[in-house]
Amino acid sequence: MDKDNRYEICENSVFKCGTWRFFCYCLFPDLTHVLLLRPTQSFTVFLQQLGRGLRLAPDKDYLVVIDFVGNFRKAHIAPMALTGCTSAEQFFEAYKANPGEKISGLLPEGCYLDADIEVRRIWDDEIKRIIGRMSPDERLKALYLDIKNDLGDKSPTLTDFLANTYDADPYVFIKHFGGWLRTRAACEEDLPEAEKRLLNTPGESFLKYLETGLSPSKSYKMVVLLAVLNLPGMAWNVEDIARGFLDYFLVNKDRISDYDDLAKSGEPEKFRLSKVMTHIKNMPLRFLSNTNKDCFIFDRDKGIFSLKPEFHEYWNDDFFKGLVQERTEFLIARYFQRRRLRQIVYFTRSVLKDGFALGRIFAERFLNGKTLSSGEKKKITLVLNKQKFKAMIRRSDSGKDYRVEYIGETNILKMLADCMKPLPKKGEKAFALSVKNDAIWVEIPKKMNGIG
Repeated sequence: MDKDNRYEICENSVFKCGTWRFFCYCLFPDLTHVLLLRPTQSFTVFLQQLGRGLRLAPDKDYLVVIDFVGNFRKAHIAPMALTGCTSAEQFFEAYKANPGEKISGLLPEGCYLDADIEVRRIWDDEIKRIIGRMSPDERLKALYLDIKNDLGDKSPTLTDFLANTYDADPYVFIKHFGGWLRTRAACEEDLPEAEKRLLNTPGESFLKYLETGLSPSKSYKMVVLLAVLNLPGMAWNVEDIARGFLDYFLVNKDRISDYDDLAKSGEPEKFRLSKVMTHIKNMPLRFLSNTNKDCFIFDRDKGIFSLKPEFHEYWNDDFFKGLVQERTEFLIARYFQRRRLRQIVYFTRSVLKDGFALGRIFAERFLNGKTLSSGEKKKITLVLNKQKFKAMIRRSDSGKDYRVEYIGETNILKMLADCMKPLPKKGEKAFALSVKNDAIWVEIPKKMNGIG
């Protein structure tokens, strides 16, 4: 809809006819005032309301927000959301790195907020009270209930967290409470009886093993688990597992590239089952079995992959198998979401000196639940032109930003400079980042390095 039509609609129908309820769905980039007429306890709703007036437009330097319903008094929503946080837990991490910092000091870079003196006093007092009052359990429960509220009071599943608007990582809950089952026990008013019965049993240990013990660098372990979930019994022939393993990739063609040999074959539908059997024997079946922490036994000579006896009674329960299915589907969805991570890095001189900024979502999903504390570093691998280089991810002292830093590597600087010739101007695209095999891959645009 063009600008003239929008104004015509407002002039002829919205204001004159009194149909105000339609007005909030119109997008006016040059809108300078927003009136809050709806109370909310949701970060998402508050930011959506505010976002109606935050679009950039020529000669628009500010947005005036007039709060008629007292949202500014809900200190765990309005001021925290204004700092760029999407949950109380995320705000607490930023505040913990900057104790005593006022709201204005926690705003995203380039943002300015001018609240009335009385509003600022209420915010500061309330935040100090909330930060001092809320335990980690309470903050995480509040975040869980916010997500539940956004789902229409439906209890969130692990997979729901992959698309939540709070950028909440379920592994924060799993690590803090000791598993997803215990997260639900702590955050729900009443855990279903079938789940209660699993607490402190081998069944709970099995679920926790899925949540934290697989450490996948490929999708293979999860695909094997999906295959055996579709097979009867608790001991399975390798050939049957291989057939389910192959079928998964043939059905999910967008994921076929994760199985290297299958992806390279000219005709995947004619790929020999014997090759799949050899592949799963050497990789996922081997790494899923035969240690104290594993839940399976693999008899390579007999070609049998089986469940350890202590888990048999749980595997016979369809409800329990549904929980296993939920976790397995979450792990495989999370794995492929991580593989699809991409970020554009724009050129500054620091790119060829010491490193570059990394987006928070990219960094935290790449770290795969192993959250860094403020100021903490973690060694990683960068791949450029198929060569590996040592580097590290560092979280800023404020906790708000992440950065990739080169560590004692002069070779990567020389290769970057050579690949990017002629060097881009400041602010132009330097390269793209993606994730593969637990490394960050640096992809130089083809127009550089004399290509194209």
